[in-house]
This record gives sequence, C-alpha cells and structure tokens, in this order.
Amino acid sequence: MRLARQSLLVLTVMAGGLPVAGALLPHGASAQAIISDPETCRRRAEASPQQTLPLARAWEEAGGGNAARHCIAYALSLSGDWSGAAHIFSSLADEMNGFYRQHPDSDLAGTVAPLYGQAAQAWLQADEPEKALTAIDAALAITPKDESLHLDRLVALGKSGDYEGAVGESDKVLDLDPKSSDAWLYRAGALREMGLPDQAMDAIGEAAKLKPDDPAILLERGSIRRALGDGPGAREDWQKVQDLAPGTPEATQAGKSLSMLRKGG
Repeated sequence: MRLARQSLLVLTVMAGGLPVAGALLPHGASAQAIISDPETCRRRAEASPQQTLPLARAWEEAGGGNAARHCIAYALSLSGDWSGAAHIFSSLADEMNGFYRQHPDSDLAGTVAPLYGQAAQAWLQADEPEKALTAIDAALAITPKDESLHLDRLVALGKSGDYEGAVGESDKVLDLDPKSSDAWLYRAGALREMGLPDQAMDAIGEAAKLKPDDPAILLERGSIRRALGDGPGAREDWQKVQDLAPGTPEATQAGKSLSMLRKGG
C-alpha cells in the first residue's frame, strides 16, 4: 500500500509532551553539567542532533538513566537513524511496562503508552511495520480508545500489505472520529490496493470533503481515478498537487505519476 503520508511523523517528546521515564531516577551532578534536563536535550537535538548524540551518551554514562536514553533516542530520530531510535524507545517502553504491570495503581499508564507510540512511529519510519504493530498493540492494551494509536495501526497494516485489516482498522478510527481525513485517506488507499476502486473513490470523496486541497488526498484521488480509467481526472489531480505543494514528496510522486500517464503506464 502506497501511503500518501505517515501519521504523527513528529515525535512529541520532552517538554510539554511525553513524561520522561528517567524522571523516576536521580541524576548526578556531573550529569546535570552535560545536559541538565529533557528540555535542554530537546532544544539541542532540534538544533543539531549529531552534536547532541555524544552529549546525550555522556549524560547516560554519568548517571542520566532513562531520561538520557530517551534523549539519545530522540536525537537518533532527528538524525534519521529510525531503527536505532526505535530500539531504544521499545526497550524503554518494555521496561516501564514491566514496572507498570507490577504497580498497576501507579500513574505510569500516561508514560508507557506514549513510549510505545513513539517506538511504533520510529519503526514505521524504519520500514518495519510488523515491529510497529507489536508496539502499537502493547500501547492499545493500556489505552484502547486512543485514536492516534489506531491511526498508526491502520498505517502499519497498510504498509505490511494487510489491506483488509487496514480497512477494518479505519472503521475503528472513524467510529472514534468520523471526520478523520487521514482515516478516510488510508481507507481509500487500501481499497484501491484491494482492487475496489469504486469503494476507494467513495472513501477519498469523504476525505476530500474534509480537506479539498490536501496534496496527499489529491494524490491518492488521482491514483484512484487512474484505476477507474479516468486519465484526464487523474492528470487534473496530479497537476493540482504540483501546483499546490511544489517541492514536496507528494509533488515528486505526482510528477512521476504524470510521466507514467503520458507514457501510457
């Protein structure tokens, strides 16, 4: 399944986002001198992830604990090492989940599920949808009605080639939020891959009602129109993607699709 976009690409971590597991562990004075807190890590990593990595690793060696490990994972994700980030996020989530199961009355649910969510997003970026599904299912066991997790699961199912499962998961997202344009978009892509372009057009129509000028939706609608034999309609959608979002991945894909259409592909 060619998904037009990932869900939740930006990992919302550190200040104002996910509670950091390392907050449960004391930090030594030397660790404070390297990176004093998650907010400092966030600022440095977003400015220069490669320069932040050795600082974060030094913080861990100096006793930064889980907060430092989380900092390393965040810097790795920003540097494009999604697999490395995913391994750390997953390890942290598994460790915290083990503690949470032993202490179910604690407030760790608000930490464990988002950690698994971060792991899932990183696994998706690393093109490891099966591992993403494992992380998502662990998170959903804690927060079963989390719309963003179900949306991530929809993406992972599509990327793994389970299009029927993706359609079923889109039902769950739409039960939680009937106006989820992403759910309609991914549902449409799955139905197209299943060889059901008429149903796919119905789904992408719902997405287009919600976001009529969204490049990802227009890109997918062009593909569905092409599958229905509507070459002029496909050309119109793909050209509009290039006009609305030049220089984006969607525009690049639209250009490739237009080229194939001109060649009769």
